[in-house]
Amino acid sequence: MLTKTDLEKVLKPLITEMKDFGQRQRKMERDLKMVTNYFDREYLDHDKRIERIEHHLGLPKVGAN
Repeated sequence: MLTKTDLEKVLKPLITEMKDFGQRQRKMERDLKMVTNYFDREYLDHDKRIERIEHHLGLPKVGAN
């Protein structure tokens, strides 16, 4: 039969590992959000640039603008 100290020896590393996993998951979520925001901004910047070029050259709009 397991005693309280035996359970603590088994559970303590598991609890620590679960906390570390949660921290890594939050960091990955932050990184993913940062990358997504970066590419969204880049896409919008390119879209605006293309619209200006089309307007300057008198070209019809291309795509779903």
